[in-house]
Amino acid sequence: MQHRLIRRAILALGLGLWAAPLAHAQLPAAKGEDHALVDRYPGSTMIYHDHRSGGSYAFVTGGKANRAVQASSTARLSGDLTLSAYQGPGGKTSLEVLRELQSDAKAKGLTQVYECSNVGSKKLCPSITELTRTVFPVGSALDKGACRNNPRYALFRKGADTRVAILTVECEGEDSPRTLVSVVEPAAARREAKVVQAPTAADIAKAFESEGRIALYGIYFDTGEAKMKADSRPTLDAIAAALTANPALSLVIVGYTDSVGDFDENLALSRERAEAIVGRLIADYKVPVARLSAFGAGETGPRASNATEQGRAQNRRVELVPR
Repeated sequence: MQHRLIRRAILALGLGLWAAPLAHAQLPAAKGEDHALVDRYPGSTMIYHDHRSGGSYAFVTGGKANRAVQASSTARLSGDLTLSAYQGPGGKTSLEVLRELQSDAKAKGLTQVYECSNVGSKKLCPSITELTRTVFPVGSALDKGACRNNPRYALFRKGADTRVAILTVECEGEDSPRTLVSVVEPAAARREAKVVQAPTAADIAKAFESEGRIALYGIYFDTGEAKMKADSRPTLDAIAAALTANPALSLVIVGYTDSVGDFDENLALSRERAEAIVGRLIADYKVPVARLSAFGAGETGPRASNATEQGRAQNRRVELVPR
């Protein structure tokens, strides 16, 4: 019996999404950004995040008393999938969390099209297993044996091509519910949402004169990664142009993150990203090494509150500081 318990604890740690059912158990935070359409419940910690581009995904749009998902009870939508999971906070129920997220969704212009609950409801939800297979494709990462109490599910739409699904559920022996969020949207939606007008060399010079630095938001990385994306090119072009226009200028490239995740990991990631920018300027634009320095500040220089996605988006940035 003891060996089985040990094996189960090891498995839960290895899966990284759901913890063994212990009260107040704190799971490791995951690197990721809340989707702009769904703010996390205040005090929650992101414990899983994934983004999948270009696929076809199903949503549960109805259930039956036997909790079986019927063919007519699902609808498919093609696009990009963003999948997140959260833990906590403690002392809350799945109903309290869902109601808060429903209110936030309405404020963001989402329309609820379906809701179900396995707690005294005529609209019974499908089983946790079916929901995770159909709507939240996290595979075996969900410990269904521990996290299956009082599940509540809601489906929202925004326009014709965007769907948001939310599942809240309580775990045996814990007072911090889990929340799963699945968003499918057209691939272009994410690209258009993140387009930032690149500054000109003159903009950079003017910011140096007035503020002594400039914050840039047009350099893109995958979540938790230091590999730069191709659409960072216009901003890199502007940095190189500013250096060319002023041969006496040397820069410190400073990376910043939001407060999601581990402090030391954020610090290291911000430095790796700053070093990636320096490396690209040297390799692609032939900027002399002596004119560039990289520094990682992690989450230590917020420009706004990390309590909202809008604030966290402002805090995830690169700054140029002349030296």
